[in-house]
Amino acid sequence: MSADYVIAGFSVVPGTILVWLWVRWRRFTAASRPSLFRRAMTLLSLGALSASVLAVPLLGTFVYLQEDAGVDLGEAVSMTLWSLGLIGAILGGFLAASAVDAIRDMLGLVAFLLTIMWIALTALLEPGA
Repeated sequence: MSADYVIAGFSVVPGTILVWLWVRWRRFTAASRPSLFRRAMTLLSLGALSASVLAVPLLGTFVYLQEDAGVDLGEAVSMTLWSLGLIGAILGGFLAASAVDAIRDMLGLVAFLLTIMWIALTALLEPGA
């Protein structure tokens, strides 16, 4: 099994939960909307976690181009994608602490899963590992 399949598989569960959270967030009615601060923190957390999830297939594409297609894009692209993913997961977790009650726990779960995933990807993609 090549690294790009493993990378793509890592994002399936957090990505699915995150799509469900976006749908649930969009279904709030005007009467049930909490304060502006909580709504902003929820939206920022969803955005940071979405950036982290979207960085996974981009990193998989980068690994594929590096290994299989022989394209040399440099190590800076890989580090940028990895940093975007890890920082997005951690920031999304911190912002989730102030999110709307209805989805706060699930945002925290997604942030936890993504953080663990990015740390595991570090070991997987480490040169010489």
